[in-house]
Amino acid sequence: MGSLIKIWKTLPMPAGAKIGRNGTVTWLAKGKKKTGKLSSIPGRVTVQSDTWTAQFTDENGKMQRISTKTTVRSVAEKLPGQIDLPGQAGASITCTLQFR
Repeated sequence: MGSLIKIWKTLPMPAGAKIGRNGTVTWLAKGKKKTGKLSSIPGRVTVQSDTWTAQFTDENGKMQRISTKTTVRSVAEKLPGQIDLPGQAGASITCTLQFR
C-alpha cells in the first residue's frame, strides 16, 4: 500500500520576503506570488512542493519516494500502478502501488 504526499523543504529566506503575524512568509519569484511558513531555523522558510510524490515500502522493507511529476492529485492517483525503480546493474524492480 502506498500513499501520495507533498514534500516539505526548507529554503533560505528570499530577498524582499514579507513575514505575516501568523508566521506566513510571502514573496515574489519569477513574477508569481509564493507563500511558505517561517522555519524554526533562523533565516529560512519552509515551503511545500507543488508536485505529488508516491511513497511506498519496497519488498526489502525500504521506504521509497518517486515523483509523479504532476500537480493534480486526481491525475497522480490514476498513474499506472507499475513504477520501475532503478535496480542494480541496469535491472529494474517493478512494484504495484495502491493509493488510499
